[in-house]
Amino acid sequence: MELLLKKAIQESGNNLHLDVVDFLKSKQWNVDISPYYCDDFTDKPREIDIIATRKIQILVGAKPEDVVDWFNVALFIECKNFPKNTNFRVFDNDKNISEGILCRCAHNLRAANILKENYSLLENHHYLTTAKIAKLYDLEKEINNKKEQNDDVFKAMTQSVKSFLFFEEKMNEGARGSINYPLVIYDKIDGIYSMPKNNTEDVYLEKLKKEKQTIFYLKYSYPKTDFISSRTHHPTENFYIDFIHKDELEKFLENIEKNEIEKIKQFLGDIKNRK
Repeated sequence: MELLLKKAIQESGNNLHLDVVDFLKSKQWNVDISPYYCDDFTDKPREIDIIATRKIQILVGAKPEDVVDWFNVALFIECKNFPKNTNFRVFDNDKNISEGILCRCAHNLRAANILKENYSLLENHHYLTTAKIAKLYDLEKEINNKKEQNDDVFKAMTQSVKSFLFFEEKMNEGARGSINYPLVIYDKIDGIYSMPKNNTEDVYLEKLKKEKQTIFYLKYSYPKTDFISSRTHHPTENFYIDFIHKDELEKFLENIEKNEIEKIKQFLGDIKNRK
């Protein structure tokens, strides 16, 4: 193989992409590689790296024949090799916003009912337990020419959310509903700085620590057409996007399976039992 092509392969972002694909498949997720969607503003095709799904059965008893329904879990994943260090400006997590986002991303799964009737079931959901949420970010610049790196942070989180909005109805097909997670899986840097105070002094900045897992808050307006009237309006909604270092992906999935997916499954199963 030619040297330049070999180098291109070795440095390709596809390597991270396929590492994540292989890992998800090993954990029994159904993986759709690089599906295209229609961008909501440009009306042009765009690509999301991975949509990973899993069907969760709802039980009303201990026997296999007691399966009566199911819901889907969907991960909308953008994979990014960040070439430069990144700093997130973080703020206190707003309980009302985090609860609203949780209910928004859990379609037809009675998340609002869970929070109202049995809050303890979802009290360990990571949207609710994360103390600090990022809302702004700073990117490293080249010292010589002051040129800012390509804004991979913005591209990654918006592509994850845009693909979720495009495919969200499909995630409910043939199922009771779905719970959906916009994610960015990153590599090449060992974490993202977390900055809770607007303090630019060297002493303060030198003490900042990197976090391998963090959440970014995106308030997003997008065009949506009403199929009855054919009119287009622009709703504004809140989203959380998880930024997960590739080495933390297994830990992240174990957490949402134990403290989020299983809890929703338990609640829905209890509803069936009460009927």
